[in-house]
Amino acid sequence: MVKFSDRVGITQPPTELQVNSMNAELRNSMWNALVQVLETGDLHWRRVVTHLFIYFFKEPVDNMRSTIRFCRDDLRERFMECEWYDVYNIIEELLPNIEEITSYNIMKEEFEILLNYVLKRELSGYRIIKGKLVPITDEREIQTIREATSTSSSLGLNGVNQHITNSLRLLGKKPDPDYLNSIKESISAVESICELLTGEKAFGKALKKLSGKLSLHGAIEKGFLSLYGYTSDEDGIRHAILELKDVGFAEAKFMLVTCSAFVNFVIDKARQAKMF
Repeated sequence: MVKFSDRVGITQPPTELQVNSMNAELRNSMWNALVQVLETGDLHWRRVVTHLFIYFFKEPVDNMRSTIRFCRDDLRERFMECEWYDVYNIIEELLPNIEEITSYNIMKEEFEILLNYVLKRELSGYRIIKGKLVPITDEREIQTIREATSTSSSLGLNGVNQHITNSLRLLGKKPDPDYLNSIKESISAVESICELLTGEKAFGKALKKLSGKLSLHGAIEKGFLSLYGYTSDEDGIRHAILELKDVGFAEAKFMLVTCSAFVNFVIDKARQAKMF
């Protein structure tokens, strides 16, 4: 809800996405989300801090102060003083393990929904997708990637799913994202689904065969060949985009979203053709 002072022009709401930083409002809101879920059980704080001491801080657990209040206060101090990316690192460590830590009193999906609400509200440049914080901010792009990962997993396309998941992980790697290898993983997802559906390892041949099986328009086939900069020959495939000197976030994000969209498109067409 827009504040009164913002509506009448007395104050200005923040407008810039936070990608390489974290202001006090975002940090405090992330902490409040953690408090909101952990305050539902008396032992949650102790279990969470014990887990973090063992697997994240990697410090002797007998350094912990044992009472629940001290556990919460000590974690709060670390949370408020650590680097911005370590806030996200802590969240990424807790999220996939939250159900076991809290004896299934807190469900991972509900925790993720709450965290994404906070990230969106406080203009974070990150969202959680499949348990990983990634610098993708457009909701349609997020949905495209989620659809590609969930559908490929449900259909048993494990290679496709793994490549997209790896691309997400590398794009969101903190504090130094690996854009080049994120792009490679995105491209590999496209290669993987084409190979799985045609048996052809060379992308040009696989796409041509796939076009025949799925009745793809010639312009679509040509467009994807041009988009990814493939040249197919007996020796394999060259990825022209990977030869660029300055590959950054924009290129990596574009390839992840585009390759996810391609996977979704091919799966839909393959379903229509009764290939699944």
